Amino acid sequence: MRWAVPALIFALPLSACGQDSSELVPEPRLKPAPEQIVQTPAAAPVQAAELPQPSKIGCEGVIQQGGAVLCQTTPFQKVKIGRSAKDFYFESADENGEIIIGFDRDEKRAVIDLGIGDPVEYTFEPRDYKISRIDGLPPSQVSTFTAEQLKRIKSSSARKAKGFASRAEDMGFEDGFSWPLKEFKKTSPFGPQRILNGEPKKPHMGVDIAAPAGTPIYAPADGVVSLADNDLYFEG
Repeated sequence: MRWAVPALIFALPLSACGQDSSELVPEPRLKPAPEQIVQTPAAAPVQAAELPQPSKIGCEGVIQQGGAVLCQTTPFQKVKIGRSAKDFYFESADENGEIIIGFDRDEKRAVIDLGIGDPVEYTFEPRDYKISRIDGLPPSQVSTFTAEQLKRIKSSSARKAKGFASRAEDMGFEDGFSWPLKEFKKTSPFGPQRILNGEPKKPHMGVDIAAPAGTPIYAPADGVVSLADNDLYFEG
């Protein structure tokens, strides 16, 4: 399955997070990350006649801002994805004809042409995002940076961009996701407007969870690590 839904997961010490009334979340089902990844040789090209043919063409999933749909078409089909009349791009379905497509936090319209039948069009109602206010942060984490800090921020951004540019064609999430911690405190939901030290910033595109320092962290699903870095400026 081809997909392009990169994510960074950060487990912060409780002392590093803002106040929150969320209670500890019960232990979820966990899947420990494998100790190593074994690379297997690439399979020989598959002839079109040998490819499985889908019984149903279409998309299903979470159809809302910040959601995603899993679409079924024919194997290796070029799928046209449009955000507006002039803004579109192509992605390829995998050998099973599957492709997952994500929607932006503020998505207003999306058109998906699976190459068979009529295009699927979605319109989105605005979601009610919360406002996340965090005060008392060091100025160097918000808006006041020295020349040396700006240099480090630029270096961190370049390394993150390289990690996000990677693409995995595996189905590691086929069985769903598990929380990366057995027990934690949820300190921020997805999508809230961030106001840091009274200054409006970009919306938060993740979910923050907190636990004591040293708590074991598990892989939420099978996959490939595209970036491991302990010297990113903002992420720690």
